[in-house]
Amino acid sequence: MPSGFRVEDHGPRQLRVTTLHGLVFGTFSDDTPAIEDFIGPDVLARFDRVLGGRKIEIIGRFVEVLPNNWKMYAENARDSYHASLLHLFFATFKLNRLSQGGGLVVSPNGGCSVSETIAPTEADDMSYSGMRSVDDDYKLEDLRLMDVIDEHPDRVRHQIVTVFPNFVLQKTQNAMALRFFTPKNIDCTNLEWIYFGYADDTPEMRKRRLRHLNLGGPAGFVSMEDGCVGGFVQRGIATAENESAIVEMGGARIASEATRATEASVRGFWSLWRQVTGL
Repeated sequence: MPSGFRVEDHGPRQLRVTTLHGLVFGTFSDDTPAIEDFIGPDVLARFDRVLGGRKIEIIGRFVEVLPNNWKMYAENARDSYHASLLHLFFATFKLNRLSQGGGLVVSPNGGCSVSETIAPTEADDMSYSGMRSVDDDYKLEDLRLMDVIDEHPDRVRHQIVTVFPNFVLQKTQNAMALRFFTPKNIDCTNLEWIYFGYADDTPEMRKRRLRHLNLGGPAGFVSMEDGCVGGFVQRGIATAENESAIVEMGGARIASEATRATEASVRGFWSLWRQVTGL
């Protein structure tokens, strides 16, 4: 090399990293604000709910291959109203429907969000009449999948936290997971699942978490449909390249809502995506 060559002038591009409750986040952008400001105080509170003050242990992990572009899954994770429409397990066993309490939290930048579902009470109307055909005689042989311990006073049973562009923190029943999705090519995405529990879990709670993990993943009783629906949508889009879609369920705002019947967080994702990419 010439005499003026300096290794320090030719190193790889530096990645800015920071941690949040032990999770490591990174960006190549010098303009990205601190992680706490990027996700906003309301979304940060949902991180604190699951991870604050608790040491976690990884109890399972695997990679699922999705037959679609990664942005399809970014939408899926932010689609707060599809749970009781797409996931037959939720509908059949009356675990999730739009009339339950909960709502959607959207960060100030639009790219981060939280979808929450509150457990129903005996007084709540959990009838699914008119939504889809459900056989009331269809029963679980092992009811332990429905055996939930409320670990927080808010009775939130289903919580999906997203951070732009490709991170998800999930708690469903007593199962907890991190999800990362990265593109392989324009029609293939790797979805990595990392299941975790708390270091101070009792043996009984650890078994309960492992049982509830059967709801997630590529063959999960709930998540199975998410693994294929993105491919269905992408193939449908390919037949209508000159068409456009309007995402206006719940209006046109990008804001938190006291309902999950809204596309506010999907609008938020695309708004921040256009800002970042300059489109």
